[in-house]
Amino acid sequence: GSMASYFGCTTVPAYTATKGAVAQLTKSVAVDCAGRGININCICPGYVLTPMQEAEYTQEMFDECNKGIPMQRHADPAEVAALYAFLASDEAKYITGQHIPLDGGETA
Repeated sequence: GSMASYFGCTTVPAYTATKGAVAQLTKSVAVDCAGRGININCICPGYVLTPMQEAEYTQEMFDECNKGIPMQRHADPAEVAALYAFLASDEAKYITGQHIPLDGGETA
């Protein structure tokens, strides 16, 4: 998923619609699979510091994006990986059907 699962984005209506669909599909598949011990969840990252962003964003673009994030920064890819690892672990075996924002508080 992505943050577009939660709110509309200008200039990319098809992208936004598909991310909303992913969130609902997550819930449907989770209900279907829950009785078989299969957990289905959706991670919805906000801005993540990727090589593509580092190559294409100017400092001004980073600063503008970070203004809307309460933690005032992009996520590190390792933080996204840590959430995936947690959801795949036994500690998360009772979590299913959720779409989980990883957004530094942007949806708070």
